[in-house]
Amino acid sequence: MVGSMWRKCVDFMLYQEGSTRPAALMRIGLVLLVWTRYADDFLLFRNLETYYLLHGVGFYVFTTLLFFG
Repeated sequence: MVGSMWRKCVDFMLYQEGSTRPAALMRIGLVLLVWTRYADDFLLFRNLETYYLLHGVGFYVFTTLLFFG
């Protein structure tokens, strides 16, 4: 009984086929949310030390890649 219910749950979560559009919209929304919160902290001209510059460049590169998927 429990094994059957567990198997149904696993099959539903892992083998469900459908549209990936909601996941893409959540990914885009997450990037926009992160940009509105942290973009001011990672401005490239604010602090030109190597540590902060690398973090800023990485932040913008990786979030832009995440945005475009």
